[in-house]
Amino acid sequence: MKNVVKMCKATMILYDGRSKMQENKIRCLVHYFRRICSSIPVGFVSFERKVLPLNNCAGYFCCPKANFWINSTIPLCQFRVKDSGLIEDQTFGALEVDFANEYLGGGALHSGCVQEEIRFMINPELITGMLFLPAMADNEAIEIVGAERFSNYTGYAFNFCFAGNHEDKREIDSLGRHKTFITAIDALCSPGMRQYRLEFLLREVNKAFCGFFDQSKYDHYKSQFLESGEDVTDHTDTSRNNLPVHESISDARENYFGRSLTPECLDHKDDIGIATGNWGCGAFGGDPQVKSIIQWLAASQNQSLNSGFILPTSVQKQPYFIYLCSAHP
Repeated sequence: MKNVVKMCKATMILYDGRSKMQENKIRCLVHYFRRICSSIPVGFVSFERKVLPLNNCAGYFCCPKANFWINSTIPLCQFRVKDSGLIEDQTFGALEVDFANEYLGGGALHSGCVQEEIRFMINPELITGMLFLPAMADNEAIEIVGAERFSNYTGYAFNFCFAGNHEDKREIDSLGRHKTFITAIDALCSPGMRQYRLEFLLREVNKAFCGFFDQSKYDHYKSQFLESGEDVTDHTDTSRNNLPVHESISDARENYFGRSLTPECLDHKDDIGIATGNWGCGAFGGDPQVKSIIQWLAASQNQSLNSGFILPTSVQKQPYFIYLCSAHP
């Protein structure tokens, strides 16, 4: 109930007669409700809190220590830089990074209007997660699959402007979700010089690693941990509710559909790439060069060179990392 009250109060804050930016955020939401009133959406949106426990314990894939990264022999994945375009417009079927606040959605229902808040306006189903997902810890990320996009827009921050209807043409998966994969990861805020210290570099690379983490590749990660000398004592995937991931997902699937489906259905299993940009920079004040390298390392560690993804410009099968340089000032 407390979260519902907060949501109602936040919605009231959206209205500001002096702000065109806020007016256009409201226009996005009004457009969404007009759309669903004329044609009720069919399908699902899934929210998953991904957790890497800070300490070693049986049955848990723990948060990597410095030695894991120092001793890693995984080759760097392909790094592709685009000097224009937006993450949400990528056409490669990639995992899309939400430059998140520790509280999912950030100022979406307040006065915020940067990358995360804009995404929540054009994909309003994401707002649902603000009701029941508490703040992310340093070792946590949130992955959302299936949120449909309803609006187009122009501008950024104070220049944000609703630009009409958007027809989401992305394919639907076996669970009735749009094949839109979003991972929310929160960077250090105003890190200053501390962002270059080992403990904070480790925090950031593990945060990105958690966000990009693919549960279906647990055995692959486990072998990397063993090679780095870290303790991994169990083959079982785990989730936030302290149950093995494969067990808890299977139970949930039976509850919803009356039958059991493979747990891999909930993961981005097709070795898709990662579409990102200046995560943790801009309003958060991070170093763009450092953040790009951190994300590159985390993306590479999450994918093997035998992943089998075919790039549009090559017949070779490799994972890839798209670094979108935003055209926004």
